[in-house]
Amino acid sequence: MADGSRPPPRQPRDFQDLLRLCMETVPQDPSSVANDQELHPLDPQRRQWLSEALSSMTTDVLREMLTNLDVIKNGLNETTADGLLSMETVDKIQTAIDALIDRTGSLDSAQDFCKIGGFDVFPGLLASTSDELRVSACDLRRTGSLDSAQDFCKIGGFDVFPGLLASTSDELRVSACELLAEVVQNESSCQQQALDSHLLDLLVRLLDDKTVADKVRVKSLYAISCVIRDNDRALQVFSKDLDGLSVLINAVATSATSAHTDNRLKIKASFLMSSLCQKPDICQSMYDLGLLDQLISGLQGPHDSTHEYVLATLYALVSAHPQSRADCRHIDRQMKHFLTKRINELNGTEELVEELDYCKRLFEILFVDNDLPESER
Repeated sequence: MADGSRPPPRQPRDFQDLLRLCMETVPQDPSSVANDQELHPLDPQRRQWLSEALSSMTTDVLREMLTNLDVIKNGLNETTADGLLSMETVDKIQTAIDALIDRTGSLDSAQDFCKIGGFDVFPGLLASTSDELRVSACDLRRTGSLDSAQDFCKIGGFDVFPGLLASTSDELRVSACELLAEVVQNESSCQQQALDSHLLDLLVRLLDDKTVADKVRVKSLYAISCVIRDNDRALQVFSKDLDGLSVLINAVATSATSAHTDNRLKIKASFLMSSLCQKPDICQSMYDLGLLDQLISGLQGPHDSTHEYVLATLYALVSAHPQSRADCRHIDRQMKHFLTKRINELNGTEELVEELDYCKRLFEILFVDNDLPESER
């Protein structure tokens, strides 16, 4: 430029981009400036750009989310004469969902602000000669304003889920489950919104419906796990009101008997059940529903990629539940024979080292326990 001043940088695409540009604009550590140097004020043009960028981010986020929600709502109403959505409409809705997933999953908390290096900008901002920038730095409770998941709830984002989950498009149902999972995970208020909107009920129905595509059932299970994670109320609704534990066990049983079922369903269900075994009341309920029988049955037949996760779930169950340990030791179960044989088969197989470890740990807890009668060791 003729006056030698630098042009303002381009507008940031998101908050992480803004943070990077802030770090380029201000010195990160004022103490690193030489004693004979001064901290010169930003030129007016760059100061205005940075102040406007800091103040506009939240508004831009909300505007973007509202726009994408409108696209989804309008698109769901654009059915053809036979009640289906055109491919063009599906693509349009899919693009809007993807944008919401990116937004709600990008920066959802003050912890994320720390993780991406947010504190690195504070020394330079607080040492700035611009009062506006110093005020903005002190007011960086902006990380609270940038909680996109909660903003999504507040602007009515949950209104689109029933229509998406009921769509005839598997792609839209998969994406809806992904978006819901991003919004609710580790966000108790959003988890409550999912309960209030009866979305957990819809997800359990999808998981339980054997006519639904496997990829949809897998994603519905993922969304369920995010709704109930670290939320006792949601877990109670899932396990008691919706009989979700039976649905979960049946999902594993279905995948065990169907040659065409995606193994991911069995793997994801096993992983969730392993986690739920940490809850004594849930552990007892799953035992009463026949989980032990199902897990042992799932280990029969030819070896496959799901066995590691089934063994992990079995180990979690017997570790937490004395009756399961006693049942496994019963001679009719032939678990001692099975584990001995499997350990011998897996020894020296590097790619199956974790499965081997679970077999050894199960053998240890079931048959090498010091309080076990000699006849059962």
